[in-house]
Amino acid sequence: MKFRVMTLNTWCGHYLGRISKLVEKYRPDVLLLQEMTRGEPMNLPLGVSNGFEKIIIETKYQGVFGPIWKMRTLEGRYELGLAILSKDKMVRKKERFYYKEILELDKSLSGGKQFPGLWLSVEIVVDGRRVRVATTHFPWSMYPEVTTEQEEAIEGLVAQIEEEEELIFGGDMNVTDESTIYKRLTKVLIDDRPEGTRRTLHPVIHKAGEKELAVDFVMHKGGRIRKIGSEVLMEPVSDHLPVRVDYEIDEEVA
Repeated sequence: MKFRVMTLNTWCGHYLGRISKLVEKYRPDVLLLQEMTRGEPMNLPLGVSNGFEKIIIETKYQGVFGPIWKMRTLEGRYELGLAILSKDKMVRKKERFYYKEILELDKSLSGGKQFPGLWLSVEIVVDGRRVRVATTHFPWSMYPEVTTEQEEAIEGLVAQIEEEEELIFGGDMNVTDESTIYKRLTKVLIDDRPEGTRRTLHPVIHKAGEKELAVDFVMHKGGRIRKIGSEVLMEPVSDHLPVRVDYEIDEEVA
């Protein structure tokens, strides 16, 4: 069975219409999305407040959402967090904080100390076969240097990964493959990005885009899952670049 996965930090839906067109162009089986919003329509200085609701309508995919932050504005409240979209049926959703808890904020995020670690996963049912997929948005750092918060959070994330016999995992990890966080992660997962990937930030849209930083990952574990191709897409749909991986997934062993 062929299975296409795409991960993207949506940047709060600045270019949500472009993301929907990207889905139409590449037709991934699953999208793993970070910095997705959910709530009532309202005016925001950056992005949209109801990105999850809008992208479900525009793509006609099924979706699940997991809030990390509850945001307050003068106009009202909305949520910011993770989403998984699928062409096929989704079952057995798991939503768990592996680091800190949900936060309520009345202003913009500032720094890694305000990043709880949420694990969002579901099983996708395709032609009777089940595939577990998961996403997270790992605690932020500026350069990106490894922080105390990241060192604490990675143990909780790895413990969550180790609960799964097989898994396709993607997200914005806010670290590069030169970091100790990456080395810890690759003890339990296989990195499926193109070999030598150096950039997953848009070179013009992202404020740190002049640097070659590859902080977005798609990875897997499990013997029946094999990568057959991958690509970092130079598409102006966010301040991050989409990462696409195509898999071949064998039938489940009876």
